[in-house]
Amino acid sequence: MGSKVTQAPTTSPENITSEEAGSYIEADDEGIELIFGLVGPTGVDLGKVYDSLKTQLKTVKYETVQIRLSELITPYLNGTTGEFSTEYDRISKLMENGTRLRERTGQKDIVGRLGVAQIRAKREERTSDKLKPRVRTAYVVSSFKRPEEVDLFRQIYGKAFTLVSVYSPRQKRISNLARNLRSRALPG
Repeated sequence: MGSKVTQAPTTSPENITSEEAGSYIEADDEGIELIFGLVGPTGVDLGKVYDSLKTQLKTVKYETVQIRLSELITPYLNGTTGEFSTEYDRISKLMENGTRLRERTGQKDIVGRLGVAQIRAKREERTSDKLKPRVRTAYVVSSFKRPEEVDLFRQIYGKAFTLVSVYSPRQKRISNLARNLRSRALPG
């Protein structure tokens, strides 16, 4: 069976309709495009999980493309990349911006929609068609914060989407946050 798209979705993230969310992509059994979603509380080291997943996918000849949802929020909201003075500032402003974006659009899954648009942009770079799946490619999307974002990905990508929930004990998360806050603090 060859690759085909059953319905053509729109590009603009806030305009993805419920009908498009229900569309799906069929791909050859060999080298199907995969989507992994990472979710975990603040302080969990998702970077280690990404690195491990990338290593395992490489052993089965998959290219890995990382999509960081947090990096999509501020540019979409403000038209500029986010400049943060500290790690605390980064976390606080991203949470504020995510809330503002949801309020402004009235869509609880808007950050997920930005992720879908980013996957389509990455596809288009490689295949010249945003709807054509990239064979032997796995997108690793981090990190989901709302159930509506996960639901959107499940509706759009179906069985090609796998959610990975990452847990770390509270003390370890606090330790990771403290280390990140120290390492990204401004000098002086």
